[in-house]
Amino acid sequence: MKHTPIIYFFLSLLLLFNSCNGQVSSDTSKVTPDYGAILQDLTGHKTYFGLDEALKEPDKVQWISLMSAGIDTVPKELLKFPNLRGLDLSYNNFTTLPSWIGQLKTLHEIDLRKNKITSLPKEFFNLTNLENIDLWGNELTEIPMEIGNLTHLKELNISANNLDKLPSTFVALDSLTFLLIELNQFKEIPAVVCQMKNLKRLHLYQNDISDISKEIKNLTSLQELILDNNRLSTQKIQFLKELLPDCKIYTDSQKY
Repeated sequence: MKHTPIIYFFLSLLLLFNSCNGQVSSDTSKVTPDYGAILQDLTGHKTYFGLDEALKEPDKVQWISLMSAGIDTVPKELLKFPNLRGLDLSYNNFTTLPSWIGQLKTLHEIDLRKNKITSLPKEFFNLTNLENIDLWGNELTEIPMEIGNLTHLKELNISANNLDKLPSTFVALDSLTFLLIELNQFKEIPAVVCQMKNLKRLHLYQNDISDISKEIKNLTSLQELILDNNRLSTQKIQFLKELLPDCKIYTDSQKY
């Protein structure tokens, strides 16, 4: 979910404090209303932790967190929330997502960080209202062509997977302004990314990039490019700076 780091830090401290006092259960039906109230104050909306409390008032539910719930299947009870906008399923043990997830049409944000997802069902890309997807730290080897359906997507994090290419349909993501593909196996900046003229921030930290295509000059809106821990020579970096004179470029702890 799209919360600021300080909110995540604050919430983590609360969870750690209660864990040390033996108050946290791995049962996802156990709800801690105080956390929801705290996040409501900080973010402007109430987050339901677990399902029991949420199922008492399903029409009111917009945000649900099942973070670190120790589950390996997505609970189908999520279909009972007609106004669900944000879903946090991070830090669990999913290897895939159910096809019915494509019925959660009202979703705007989904957090799937740190699972074991190896592939995404085509139905996932029926969620055409999605604006933010976080898939950091899974086991994906490819992104389906159907991602081009997500024309409202603004932020996408597919870092720390096993990716070395992106589908040509990426070019249809006209609303995308922030793309993170760090800690993967790219040997060059994907050609399709170089066609994304509305992209403002591109993170490619720790791949295997050694060459720069002149097509990157098409990224006329790009403001930030992170390329630390790749294999770019000083000459290539200088060439990149000439192609993108108005972009802040970070590489191996240097800013150009």
